[in-house]
Amino acid sequence: MPGIFPGPTTWLSAAFEGPDFLHAEGWLTVVMLVLTGFAALAFLRTIGSGWFEALVGTACYQLCGVTILRVSQYDISAAILIVIPLVLILVREARRERAVVVFLGLVVLVVSMLLFMTLQSVAYVVMLIGAYAVWRGLCAKSVIPPVLTAASTAVAVAIASPRLLGNALAIRQYSRATRGVDLRDFDRVYELQNIR
Repeated sequence: MPGIFPGPTTWLSAAFEGPDFLHAEGWLTVVMLVLTGFAALAFLRTIGSGWFEALVGTACYQLCGVTILRVSQYDISAAILIVIPLVLILVREARRERAVVVFLGLVVLVVSMLLFMTLQSVAYVVMLIGAYAVWRGLCAKSVIPPVLTAASTAVAVAIASPRLLGNALAIRQYSRATRGVDLRDFDRVYELQNIR
């Protein structure tokens, strides 16, 4: 399936069997939760928060319900919570003298999101990154943050296009159309489902 790309769970299941796999999966979950905290701390310190404020913010980000739910359900959906603060740090540091490093860093992180993480979450994160880049550009009175972000995202989409194209083509196979039934009208949907 094009939507399934080898992730940490796939690699762990290839390396470990039985109880060893469950132990490795548990440690992966703990490591991802810790990395989520470090990434949030790095971002909060980068934007100028003091240590106390940064630690409180990190604890809120790392231990909120969404983070715990993602880590406990599906590892790769929690990995995006590690990437978000790192991408925001790169967007914040986007300047003419750091353009190459920021561009390459953004490409690597956005490609990793597009290849390994759930695409619905990636879409929301890309919107967040774009909005933050525009805001940083307005604050700095510079076009560098939005231009670097847009260019790196375009390159990342080109690199990840095999997965994206595979998903787009597979959507036709997953559609729930019923031959001879027009489901654009809710009355027809209810009739088809026997809802009265």
